Amino acid sequence: MKKASYTFRTLLCLLLAGFTFVSCSKDDDEDTTPSLNNQIEYNGTTYNIQTGIIEDWGSVGLSDGDEDLYISNDNVTHYNYDVSITDGTLQANSDGELENVGATVFVYAELLSPGTTNFTTGTFSYIEYEDDLTQEQIDAKYNNKSFFEDAYIVIDANGNGTLDASDASSIAYATGGTITVSGSNNNYTVDYNLTLDNGRTIVGSYSGDFQYFDQQ
Repeated sequence: MKKASYTFRTLLCLLLAGFTFVSCSKDDDEDTTPSLNNQIEYNGTTYNIQTGIIEDWGSVGLSDGDEDLYISNDNVTHYNYDVSITDGTLQANSDGELENVGATVFVYAELLSPGTTNFTTGTFSYIEYEDDLTQEQIDAKYNNKSFFEDAYIVIDANGNGTLDASDASSIAYATGGTITVSGSNNNYTVDYNLTLDNGRTIVGSYSGDFQYFDQQ
């Protein structure tokens, strides 16, 4: 999903530049998540999650982009939190971008809750983007809904113990499922039940104090 006037680039470009993590502009299963506490399971591997991060983009409006949904500060209808989890640690560099440290898995989701004053917890469902919608069609499709269109996982595909440019081929994007957020005051539980474009799934959860970054 694209953000208007934001400086973030696509994840692939970031991978090629050294794998700095920042927000990306880019058949539902049953909403049941196995009992994985601070763990996610992906492609037969269980990852122990130790870090969660929130990027608070504030209130946003939705409109049609070239290839995906475009969000800006015009005609606001939703509140945007970008939520990420990893088995490593994430730190902000001097430019405010997030860098991974010792991570072998990273899961990102751009969550939009209805309303414009604050982020509202709940269950967020994947809604597939449709190109060339009118503004009226966009309003009818997304207004008053908690949803995400952009979520992905990337893993340490070459087994060298860290995420780097060579792991770009491991990126898989969500094509269905739900993400459920509960809690408050940056202490959240996030449950994942996602299907991906490579035919695999992500299931699991993370609970804890999330590192908070105000991007407004």
